[in-house]
Formats: sequence, structure tokens, C-alpha cells
Amino acid sequence: MSPSKFPGAYLPPYDMAGWTLPYQMGVKVRTADEPLKVKLEALEKVVPPAGKVDGAASFGYLISPKTNNSYIAMNRILSKGGEVLWAQESFTAAGKNYPAGTFIVPAAAAPRSLLDSAAKDLSIDIGATPLQVTAKTYRLKAPKTALYKSWVASMDEGWTRWMFDNYEVPYTTIHDAEVKAGDLGKNFDVIVIPSNDTESIVNGNKPGSVPPQYVGGITAAGIRNLREFVEGGGTLITLNWASLFALDKLGLPVKDALAGLQSRREWSDDSTEAQIAKFACPGSVLRMEFDPKHPIAYGMPDKGMGMFYESTAFDLLPGFGGKGPIPVAKYAASDVLASGYLTGEKYLENKVAAAEVPVGKGRVILLGFGVQNRAQPHATFKLLFNSLYYGAAARSGPGSF
Repeated sequence: MSPSKFPGAYLPPYDMAGWTLPYQMGVKVRTADEPLKVKLEALEKVVPPAGKVDGAASFGYLISPKTNNSYIAMNRILSKGGEVLWAQESFTAAGKNYPAGTFIVPAAAAPRSLLDSAAKDLSIDIGATPLQVTAKTYRLKAPKTALYKSWVASMDEGWTRWMFDNYEVPYTTIHDAEVKAGDLGKNFDVIVIPSNDTESIVNGNKPGSVPPQYVGGITAAGIRNLREFVEGGGTLITLNWASLFALDKLGLPVKDALAGLQSRREWSDDSTEAQIAKFACPGSVLRMEFDPKHPIAYGMPDKGMGMFYESTAFDLLPGFGGKGPIPVAKYAASDVLASGYLTGEKYLENKVAAAEVPVGKGRVILLGFGVQNRAQPHATFKLLFNSLYYGAAARSGPGSF
């Protein structure tokens, strides 16, 4: 029996459709159309160049937010009790221009040896200035971060945990019991929910499918506690698919722009009918635009790439009392696909991909695409790191010199 053909039907691939590493890592590559005629020498070991601290720092040190390793340096300084200020605007110091999001470490707050060591070990260049910087800043502290781990296995949680471990992000793993117990703001500034579907987060494993201690999810009690946490000043970060949980259960003034459209995540495993897809994007790299003036996107370029993997897009609605959602990233207005497969591009054009949604005294940060998918897209890691810092900085208030 020969296979039937269904014109226009969508046949999802086994895995990703696009995985172009330079796009994911923010690396510019030029294609060589003919053999290169250059003198080459084989290297037994590739050693990154050591960074350095440049200049006298009688006032302080200046660290760019554009490099991922800068966040390791910040985590080390904060873990040792050092003081860090986070510039809310661009400024000029020692004849150089620095963007919003630049980390400022007062000279009195950390020994020079700590900065020299970080620059060398992490291959980052650190600026120094003898003159006081005049810029509005946040006062940073080490975020008290909780990483939610559902008993319904989520690879995304493992990727996030790996990333936190490798970038020296302090965190505490919490499960359903801790979320249902409540009083989350007592111990945490930020709660991160990795990519998972609403049913798995709320209801979890069914009785009889696993040992009793792994049955169930956060339940309605956990939903109430998460809302209480945010309204009291906490920051909830939802990654990729988990953003739909926040839309479904927290009553945010945000709509899923892809609701009702055919996509891989809406297909059941036992479907026997071929389906025409209005929209499909199975693991592809898309063109995006970012707002580097917003704290969540500090250090990002105006235009870049993002990994769309079981992801979504948002329509933002007016909020109550003038505190509406704030877009941070959106999909390109045209030519959205960079690598992979996309049908129904019109449903993504100019749609929001990441947003801050004020709720009470706190906020929900919707990172609706795979900013850390498989711990691979280094170009968008900082969106998550910034979200952690922003959550803690919002509680600390403005900084000063």
C-alpha cells in the first residue's frame, strides 16, 4: 500500500527544523565560496584571550552587559557581598560611551584583585574610571531565585538548571509542595517556571501513574499563592510554553496570538487525520527586534535572532490603572524566518515575543520563546539573566553613588 498524499497538510519533523548555530550565538559568519589561500597553523589547544581591567579605577569599574560572561563576574561579586549598580541609561566615562545596562562596581565595594581575576578568567575587558558616573541606576543584589520543578518531567527545567549552574546563578529548586504552602515572598525575589503546559503545572501526574508523592501539581492553591507573590512585589518569569500558564491562570491583560491556529503542540499523538496547518513553526530560528532600553533587554542588539520551539506570541491589551503590559521583544515585521520552517508567517509579524506585565507591586515576565532552549542560543541568555536581576533590583529600589 503506497502512502497517500495530502496537499497542504503539515507533516511535523521529528525534531528541530532549523539549528543554525551562528544565528543562535550571535556570531557573524561569512561564507567562503572557494578554497581559502592563507597560511594556517594547527593549534593543539584553543585558549581564549585573557581579559583585562583598563585604567585607574579610583571611582569604579564598568562592565558591559553585552557579554554573557559579564553575568558570571556579577554573580561572583554579589556572592562576596560586593556592591553593584546597574545603569538605567547610557552615559560617557573616561572618554568612552557605555550603554544602558552597564554594571558599575564602586572601587570601594570590591578589591581590584577580584576584578583582575574575573577579567582574566572570563576573557572580559573591564573599564575603569577615576571620575564619578552621573547616571540613574538600580542597586543590584543577588536575586533570591526559585526554580520550579514539576514532577511532570520538563527538559526545559534541566536546561535552565544547567545554565544556572554554569553561569554561577544561585537558586533554590522548589516543587509543588512549596508552591502550595505559600508565603513565597518571604524567601524569594524571583520565581522561574520553565517551559511546560498548563495541565502539567496545575494538575501534574494522575493518581496511579506514579508513586503517590509525585502525584498532582500546584493546584488552585498554588495559583493563588503565585498571584499573591507577584502582587506583593515578587517577579514571576515564565519560559516559552509556560507563558500560556500565566495567561490562562493569572488573568493577565495579554492574549495568545496563536490561539486556535494549527501548531505542533495542539496535535494529539493518536490523531489519524491529516490536517491543514494555518500556522506551523517546528523548532526554527526567527528574526526578532529588541528594546535594549528596557532592563530585560539590556545588552541586546536592536535586531537579532530567537529560537521558536513550541513557543507563542502575544497580543498586549490595556491594563488597569494605566499599568499595561510593556513589550520587550517582538518578531520581525517581515521576512521572519531565518533558519528552519515557517508557514503562516503573517500570524507572527510584529507580534510580541517577550513582555513585562505589571501586577500589583510586582510583575510577570513573559519570555515566550526559547531564550535558553537546550542551553544553546547564547545570544538570548541575557534576557533571562536580566530578568533575574530586574526582579531583585525592583525590590531594592534605585541606587546612588
